[in-house]
Amino acid sequence: MNRGRLPELERNLAEAYYYVTVDFDLPRAIAANRAALELDPSSDIALNNLAIIYQQQGRYEAADTLLYRGIALGQRSSIFVNLVTDQLNEGRVAAADSTAQHFARVSPGDPAVASMQASVSIARFDYPAAERTWTRLRTEQSSSPSVLARVDPALAALALTQGKLSAGAQYGAAAIAVAEERQQPGDYLALSTELARIDLLYRNQPAAALERISAALKRHPLASLDPLDRPYSALARFYAEAGKPDEARQLLAEYQRAVPAGIRRGDAEQHGAEGAVALAEGRTSDAIAGFRSWHDESGCEACGLFGIARAYQKANQPDSAITYYERSVNAHAMGRIYGDAFTLAAAYQRLGELYEARGNRAKALDQYGHFVDLWKSADPELQPVVRDVRTRMARLSAEH
Repeated sequence: MNRGRLPELERNLAEAYYYVTVDFDLPRAIAANRAALELDPSSDIALNNLAIIYQQQGRYEAADTLLYRGIALGQRSSIFVNLVTDQLNEGRVAAADSTAQHFARVSPGDPAVASMQASVSIARFDYPAAERTWTRLRTEQSSSPSVLARVDPALAALALTQGKLSAGAQYGAAAIAVAEERQQPGDYLALSTELARIDLLYRNQPAAALERISAALKRHPLASLDPLDRPYSALARFYAEAGKPDEARQLLAEYQRAVPAGIRRGDAEQHGAEGAVALAEGRTSDAIAGFRSWHDESGCEACGLFGIARAYQKANQPDSAITYYERSVNAHAMGRIYGDAFTLAAAYQRLGELYEARGNRAKALDQYGHFVDLWKSADPELQPVVRDVRTRMARLSAEH
C-alpha cells in the first residue's frame, strides 16, 4: 500500500483516518492516533480525531483532556467545537458556554462561534436566543452556501420544535435549494425526507408526504448517486413511519448490497431505520433493540431514546415508556434540536398522558405545562392540540 511510503507520523494519521471512515475499527484507529501523538504530542489532527472517537464511545473525560491540550496549543476551531460538543453531551452547559465565549474572543469572525452559542442556548431551552443567533449568522453569511447549508436546517428544526410548521417548511425548502445549488443530491434527498415528515407526522397527510419523496427521487434517482452518498437510512426510516415497511426493508437490503461492510459498521443511523421498520411491523422487542443500538453506537446522548419510549408504549409497558420519554426530553446533546423537531412536543404530551393515566396529577401537570409552553406560539393548525392539553390541565387542577 502507498501508506508505506509516507513518513511515520503521516502514515499513522492516514491509518487512523482509514480505520474510522473506510474500515470501521475504532481500536485500531485509537492505536494509530496514539502512535501519532507519541511522535508529535502537538498534532492537532491526532488530538482532535482521538477525542472524537472517545466522544463516540462516551469517554467524555478522556476526550476533554485531549481537547484542552489542543486549546492550550492554540489549535484549530474544530478543537473548540468538539469541546463544546463534549461538554454538552456531559450536561456541563456552563462549561460549554465558557468554551464558546473563549472561542468568540480568540476567533470573533469564525461562523462556528454562532453555532456554539446557539447550541448552548438550546441546551438551556432558550429558543429565542438560538433563533436570534442563527438568524444573524444567516444574514451575515447570506452569500456562503456552505454556511447556509448548516444554518437553514438548524432554523427549520428550531421552528418545528416550537410547532411553527410554516417557518420550518420555508427554512427546509431553503436548505433543499442550497443542496441543489451545491450539487449535493444526497443532501437534497435527506432534507426532502425531513420536509415530508412535516406532512406525515404533524399534518397526518401521508399521501402528500409520499408524493414529495416520489418527486425528490424522480429528480435524483438513487441509482444516479454514488452509493456512499445515498441516504438509505433516512429514506428507510421515512417509509417505515409512513406505513410502508416493505419499501423500507427493500432500501435497507439495497444498502447492505451497495455499501461496503466497513463503512456500514460506522453508520449508527441504520439501526434507527431498522428500529422504525420493526416498530411499523409491530415487532416491539426488535424495535427497542434497533433504537438502542442507534443510541449506543452514535455517540449521541439523545438519539434513539424517543423511539425506545414509543416501542415500550406500544408494547403496553408504561413504566419503561415513561423512563425513556423522560430521558429523551432531558438528554444533553450538541445537535439535539434536529431530533426535537419531531419528538420533543410529542414526548411532553405523551408523558402528560401517561402520568394522568397513572393518577399522578402533579407530574401530568408538569409535563403538560412543558408542552403548552413549547407550543404557545405554534401555528394555528396546531392550536386545537394546545387547547386540548390546556383543557386537560384545567380539569386536573380543578381536581385538587
